[in-house]
Parts: sequence; structure tokens; C-alpha cells
Amino acid sequence: MPRSPRGLGWLEVLACLALLGMMVIVAADVTGRYLLARPLPGAIELVQYTMVVVVFAALPSVTLRRQHISLDIVHERLRGAARRLQWVLVCGASASVLGVQAWLLWRRSETMRENQDVIGYLNIPVHPAGYFMCALSLVAALLVLREAFRAPPAPKTA
Repeated sequence: MPRSPRGLGWLEVLACLALLGMMVIVAADVTGRYLLARPLPGAIELVQYTMVVVVFAALPSVTLRRQHISLDIVHERLRGAARRLQWVLVCGASASVLGVQAWLLWRRSETMRENQDVIGYLNIPVHPAGYFMCALSLVAALLVLREAFRAPPAPKTA
């Protein structure tokens, strides 16, 4: 496995810890539910929060490593300037989508904060998760935009 992109290792550790936490919560909930007839209160809300951390903490690292799911149907057939143009367009489109996602998440988080929205049994505020998703979406957008100025990846050989 390649090394963590510079400065993003802590996000990978955070994602791993959140995944571990999610597994512990689910195991405790299932054990309590079926062996003790007492499920873990708030387990669903805690799993929802940890899922946000797992997905969005890994996003910048996956972006820098170029490990997003992709199809190289067109990319492998292009050469030279055409490959470069295609790479810039793909990076630009990806950055745009991530940027719009960040903006929409910011707006929604502001609304949730103003309305004091909470989830479930534990009354956990929702807006911090929204701001977290917004921030990491913006980081990923900036990183993929930076990738547009780097060399496109070489086509994969079978």
C-alpha cells in the first residue's frame, strides 16, 4: 500500500478509528439485543455519525492517491494532448461536483444549526457532521483541482 499523502495521514487514522468504533458499536448492540435483550441505546445514531467520519475522512486521501473508482475506456485510447485535455476536463468536472457538494452541505448545515436539529435517542446535533462533510468535500475539490495540473495517469495494462 502506498504511503499516506503528506499531511493527510491523520485523516486516514481518524477513518480507521471511526470504522473500529462502528464495529464495536454494532457488536455491542447485536450482543445486547440478542443475548441480553437490551440493545445499545443510540446505536443507530452513533453508527450514522461514524459512517460520516469513515467516508469523508478518507475522501481527500483517496483523491490524492487517484484511487476513485474509474473506467479507463476512453483514457487508454487517447495519446498526447488529447489525453491531457481529457484529464483536465475530468478533474475540472470532479472538482466542480465536489465544490457544489461542499456548498450545498454548508447551506444545509447552517439550516440545521439554526433549527437546532438533532438525531434520535441521544439528541446528537446534526450540524457538526454537516460542517465536517463540507470541509472535507472542499479539501477534496481543491486536491482534485490541483491534480488537473499534474500529468495524467498512464493507461493501465492488462
